[in-house]
Amino acid sequence: MTNAQSTKARKGWSLFRPSNLTSVVVSLSDDDPEICVKLLDFPTRNVFIELKQKVDGCRREWLSSFIDLGGLHRLLSSLTLLGTKGHEKFFTTLERVECVRCIKAVINARVGMEALIASRSLVCTLAEGQSEHCIGLLPSSVAKQRV
Repeated sequence: MTNAQSTKARKGWSLFRPSNLTSVVVSLSDDDPEICVKLLDFPTRNVFIELKQKVDGCRREWLSSFIDLGGLHRLLSSLTLLGTKGHEKFFTTLERVECVRCIKAVINARVGMEALIASRSLVCTLAEGQSEHCIGLLPSSVAKQRV
């Protein structure tokens, strides 16, 4: 392998470093809530990472609009959808973890918690997503105690 080929190979592999994986997705820093909600129609790990960063640094008005446009519902539905892809897949598990982190970021905000409490359907969707997928990941004695 020549020196030029080696340099080209290193540059190619650098795309797969964790710091570069999120740059594949369009940055959500300046986008409106509607675009972010639409991105959740095609949930990926990168979308969840970018969205969590956006939620962590957003204003209350932005988050309220995101929730009003169905963002929290789509996040919770994504968690359920990711559970149907296959429990044994490593990348599916990573997507689920990022989805849960994103849901947590929304719910940790006062407006997110208020929206969750006010909507029975959101609570049911959250319970469905958690019960179907997380119990299978716990030791059987812990799962029995939770049930």
